Amino acid sequence: MARVTAMPEDTQRLDKWLWCARIFKTRALAAKVISGKGVRITRNGRTDRTGKPGFSVRPGDTVTFTKEKSIRILEITGLAERRGPAAEAQKLYIDHSEILSQKTPPTEQRTFMLDKLFARFRPSEDVVEDENANLKSAVAALLVEAARADEEYTDEERSLIDEMLKAQFSLSPEEALALRTSAEEAQAAANDMYGFSRVVKQDLDRDGKMKLIEDMWVIALSDAEKAPYEEMIIRRLIGLIYLEDSDSAVARQRAAARLGQ
Repeated sequence: MARVTAMPEDTQRLDKWLWCARIFKTRALAAKVISGKGVRITRNGRTDRTGKPGFSVRPGDTVTFTKEKSIRILEITGLAERRGPAAEAQKLYIDHSEILSQKTPPTEQRTFMLDKLFARFRPSEDVVEDENANLKSAVAALLVEAARADEEYTDEERSLIDEMLKAQFSLSPEEALALRTSAEEAQAAANDMYGFSRVVKQDLDRDGKMKLIEDMWVIALSDAEKAPYEEMIIRRLIGLIYLEDSDSAVARQRAAARLGQ
């Protein structure tokens, strides 16, 4: 029987934890998924992606990944020295997933996950409704998508996104931080950016779309290095929101000017 531990200082390899928790039948299969598609780890409100099977996880972390066309969101509550029976394995995590059938069309899966994201921003009954909540969420998630494209999501990029959200939506520093933090979690859970782009396409006019692309280019160019991964993300978004490559070129020039390049 597996011995469950929950001391905050305890850590365990990600692939071993997924195997001990009986999420995957073999440790090798867990490692293959981690190395191939990557896994999102949320810790202390910050979400980052890892492709390393040996990444150390601990109780309190939330692990987000795709398995059999479903998105799994597992909060780690304990570690195990070895793989035990199912009853013991289930004590290692809290499952926050909403498992979708493999027969569910991809568009419905994307809409489902997007609804979960936007639900985080819907006000309670005693708060004045924000008609732009969905748009704020989508824009924030796309900015995070651009920042994470190169696998190096820095504090500088986080601060940059906060400033962009403050300027575009007239937010306080606290509101911008909350919006960006929730968007990080949603972007980590999403399989793609289709749902986010759909909201932008519907709710932003041409000038607003150009401003978003410009901000994404600012993020891409801010580290003064070539940005092939960010450029790929931006090119994909351009097509989804019905802009042209020439529009992206103009936005990039404006971004470079803002950065003094």
